[in-house]
Amino acid sequence: MSKYGAKSCMRDVLVLLMLLMSVVSLAHARGSVSRTVDVERGVQDPAISPDGKTLAVAVLGKIWLVPMEGGDARQLSFGTEWQSHPAWSTDGRFLAYAEQHRTGSELIVHALADGTRRSIFRTEFQIGQIDYHPTRPQLFFIEDRNQFAAHLWSVPTGRAASTKQADGSTAAGEDGPRQWTFGQTEAVWSFALSPDGTQVALEHVGERFPSVRDLVVMNLDPISVERLTSSPQVDETSVRWSVDGASLIYIDREEGVEHLTIRSLRQGAARRVYSSPYDGKQLALHPDGKTAVLVAGRKVFRVDLESGKSSPIPFRASFVLPARLPVDLLITNARLFDGRSADVMEQANVEVKAGRILRVWQGAVPARSSKSSSAVRVIDAKGRFLMAGLVDSHYHYWRHFLYSGEDMLAKGITSIRDPGADLAESLNLRDAIEHGLLTGPRIYTLGPLLDSYSYKPMVDVLLSRPESASALVRSLHAQGVDGIKLYYFLAPEVSAAVITAAKAVGLPVTGDMARTGWPAAIAAGISGVNHANNYYYGFVPDTQNPQWEKEPIKVSMARLGLQQYQPRPDPKGPAVQQMLRDMAARGVMLDATLTAYFPTGMEQIRYGLDNWQTETQRAADLSTLTLEAHRNGVQLLAGSDNNSLLDELERYEQIGVPNAVILQAATVNGAKWLHKEREFGTATAGSRADLLLLDADPLQQMKNIRSVALVIKDGRVVSER
Repeated sequence: MSKYGAKSCMRDVLVLLMLLMSVVSLAHARGSVSRTVDVERGVQDPAISPDGKTLAVAVLGKIWLVPMEGGDARQLSFGTEWQSHPAWSTDGRFLAYAEQHRTGSELIVHALADGTRRSIFRTEFQIGQIDYHPTRPQLFFIEDRNQFAAHLWSVPTGRAASTKQADGSTAAGEDGPRQWTFGQTEAVWSFALSPDGTQVALEHVGERFPSVRDLVVMNLDPISVERLTSSPQVDETSVRWSVDGASLIYIDREEGVEHLTIRSLRQGAARRVYSSPYDGKQLALHPDGKTAVLVAGRKVFRVDLESGKSSPIPFRASFVLPARLPVDLLITNARLFDGRSADVMEQANVEVKAGRILRVWQGAVPARSSKSSSAVRVIDAKGRFLMAGLVDSHYHYWRHFLYSGEDMLAKGITSIRDPGADLAESLNLRDAIEHGLLTGPRIYTLGPLLDSYSYKPMVDVLLSRPESASALVRSLHAQGVDGIKLYYFLAPEVSAAVITAAKAVGLPVTGDMARTGWPAAIAAGISGVNHANNYYYGFVPDTQNPQWEKEPIKVSMARLGLQQYQPRPDPKGPAVQQMLRDMAARGVMLDATLTAYFPTGMEQIRYGLDNWQTETQRAADLSTLTLEAHRNGVQLLAGSDNNSLLDELERYEQIGVPNAVILQAATVNGAKWLHKEREFGTATAGSRADLLLLDADPLQQMKNIRSVALVIKDGRVVSER
């Protein structure tokens, strides 16, 4: 071979090697643009196929198909929307489900053979449970407007999407959507069509104060209603009709325990088949009529309806998601408020690695650190104000507010404490955000509201006996709640029992306290109280207090409601001052939510002159109470109650709370209440890199908290202007 031939051969070898290296690099690159997240819990809304072989479920906002014997699940729905409530057609060829997006919800029909989808109904509200009519080409579903108004509708399956008119009306009858239940303060949360399609059983909330979840049966033609249950202390949920039409099968909840119950429609007798502490159970029935599928604690179980024996249905849902490529940060030349002190560090530098703050220092940046690379982004703060991300300690992150997450991040809110939500829904939203399926702040959930009478039926669990507290608290702790929330009508002895049980497992407790006044809750060891408005309940004379079990419950609730219009104890008086000193000594934090109680000019139209005066005086009292709490050493939290957190911070400034204290209330104190101050809430080494860069200094004027230039969550830039 000539030397030219040898060179040519060598060149060809080098080219082949380079091509091989390129292929390998491309393969690695392609592998890096996606990641797999395996999920073994997070289930809601079970539905069994007509042949009994496949289970359709919602897992973290997507529809999945699971073999009835368990195993690897198959993802059916995709996209950025939140999908839920699957329902099988009677022939098993179609699956309907709800799809929630930023502007409302749609009812989707998905053909399983070819994967095509049709939208057959649109609404600005949420769509809840769905089911096919057994004999007609119709879908029945729940339109969920809010926690007090949810109604049963139907729509033909063969028509294109229809949208309600501006006045809320639609075409009625066989050719269009039809509303079956009505009432501005009534709700239907679950339903079951009878096997012959002539009746529907409803989980119905018919009145408020107290609200009661009862079972009623409605004939569809002509319409008539029969009430089956009525008890203020027992909630019936997730109703299903037996295959033979002879029984209703449902979950009833009493004293924090859920029971799978079978009620004979002929004899009226009810039999509890399976029981365990509250964990958000949902029910589906197998077509064999002998077996139920139970979702409990966001996992799936098979239950024998005769013996009550249960066994898990293990599954794995593998989400394929965009990769989270590592991008470390170096923020230079900032004015840093770290949250641990009221001082500002000038010319501060913050190094972020793997989502956490690696180190913080003042002065010059070493030359080797200041060089940008593909793995390090350098952000020159140019002397602007840098602080930890905001914590809203009172935001109910329900599905009604599903798409508020991006807006909250843009305002610098990187964490929230959700003090009262449907347990499974709240945990699933938390996991979806954590895995990157949804965009939003990190959620710390307190689970359901614990109460003795139902005031918020969508999210409460009722307790009336102290001995019921421990098992419920242990169950909530096992499911992953970050704290416990007590509510208005919880009896004092039950409040004390819940607080004791929570302390035993290391959970903090807060409450919207009314029947149990603040002084009693503080003495029992509560960790925080919500709503400055509620302070006066603990100082009402016994002669004016509700008698609760000694009189009709509506009378007691009316008495309680009237108390807010009575003269309040002076926040500067000796009794309230002693209570505030006790709060400070015991470390009880105050989530004042002042913005929720400050009437605006437009509200004068609604209140009238007399009530306007009452409301403005109340706002003044709450302002004084909150400022006095600070002066007595009570640590403040910042919570919006789904209003504006930024308004709440400015309101604190207006009543005289120092701005540095306000910033601590909105950062480190939120973490401290959760016992997670080492995890987040400060801009210090070791903390999560949740950071907020502002164009102006909120220590000078709190309105500057709105001058957001950059928001970082877990070390990643999530909003930038």
